[in-house]
Amino acid sequence: MTIALFVRLFFVQTYYGWEESDYGNLAMVYGVWESGFTHYDMNHMPGYYFVGALLYGMVRSSIWAGIAVSILSGVATLYLIVRSATKWSTSHAATLVLIGLMIQPEFALYSSSSLREPLYTLYVVLAFQSLVDRRVWMYGLWSALAFSVRFEAPLYMVPMVLIVDWGWREKGKSLSVLFAAIGAWMVYCYQVYETPVFWSHAAAVNVETGLSAEGVGMEWWLNGLTIVWGLLTQIAVSHVGMGLIVAWAATPFVWWRSKNIRLCWIWSFLMTGVWLAIAFVAQHEVGHNLYWKWMYPLIPFWVLCSVLTLIRVCPKWVWWIVIGQALFTQGRETYRQWTLSEQLYGPQIRLAQWMEANLDPTEPLLVDNVPACWLRRDASNYTLHSWFDVPTFSSPEELISWAKMENVHWVLFFKEEWTQAPQKAPFMATDQTQFALKDGRIRLVDEESTYGWKWYSIEWSE
Repeated sequence: MTIALFVRLFFVQTYYGWEESDYGNLAMVYGVWESGFTHYDMNHMPGYYFVGALLYGMVRSSIWAGIAVSILSGVATLYLIVRSATKWSTSHAATLVLIGLMIQPEFALYSSSSLREPLYTLYVVLAFQSLVDRRVWMYGLWSALAFSVRFEAPLYMVPMVLIVDWGWREKGKSLSVLFAAIGAWMVYCYQVYETPVFWSHAAAVNVETGLSAEGVGMEWWLNGLTIVWGLLTQIAVSHVGMGLIVAWAATPFVWWRSKNIRLCWIWSFLMTGVWLAIAFVAQHEVGHNLYWKWMYPLIPFWVLCSVLTLIRVCPKWVWWIVIGQALFTQGRETYRQWTLSEQLYGPQIRLAQWMEANLDPTEPLLVDNVPACWLRRDASNYTLHSWFDVPTFSSPEELISWAKMENVHWVLFFKEEWTQAPQKAPFMATDQTQFALKDGRIRLVDEESTYGWKWYSIEWSE
């Protein structure tokens, strides 16, 4: 466990995150603290931000608060999974599980950054262990907490209660806690956002991506099935290891007479089904990194089942071949994601740090995404304009006029369409490095082509 902790501490210093949401989470942790634990974003659920804000009150740094939640959750989850392997099998199984999860890309990298998934997975593992131990009320509690971090948790936690051999009274007790949590969150959303349908935005975004204007047809079904097949045969295999995935699939045939391991596999199967169902509807391309994040909670269950099956049916030399192949595969993918993070987000963080060191925080900026979230991670005096909120500038003259009115001297332009910048200032998407006009000048100061951004200064005549 000590090695696992040091692996994560290494990545804390060198890994720049999975996506923009790593840094958006920092800003939201601080926002919850600033609101006195009263304001939560409906689209992201309150659980992670509540815990992060509690830690923020102790350390007064959203970076260390958010990352500490992830590190502690990741290490605790690893400990619980290894303990299950020891309890259900042998010390050999525990060692193989530990090795199989040590450098797995999502399990190692994402618990070294400010993402919700490590805390969510810890709650999921605790809920499963409560199910195995027949702790009815605790199952309800951990299920409710898992729901508070990611709202898809009931999609497999409710069916699992219906499957398990509890009496209806026990099932009712556990589900009552979960449904009470769902109801409480719906009431909060209705009071604050005037709708109890808390899942509407996330569902709409994924449905809009997957469902074309023509609606559901044969092509849509075939495309969804192709993505599901690609996730199982490409993403799962390249992120976990072919041997481990095959062993997981064989688990019910090897361990069906073992109640606990059978429950573990059914639980992981239902979770995998939810993961694949979301992908089937969303229909992002197979390599989309959202699938990696959604896959995070499945990984410890996949590896646990796989190792137990290997121990049961294979000789020792096969164990080490499978684990060796998994380590090679995982190490390659971990290195790829690590270097990609440096290429995409490292330059943005360094730019944001330059802003903090060199710019007057009382002067407004037109800045979005990672740099904006970085500047908002703690209490600050920055006034930040977003491309989503500014008017459309059809010419450099209009941008200079607006900048003069708003006292904006610096603009961060993004090439990606979803940022709105190309629609709001299309002339900045060209290769022109300077716009010299009679009313002022827009000058390119820095740029980065991998993610795609340009950093401009604006000067105007009085």
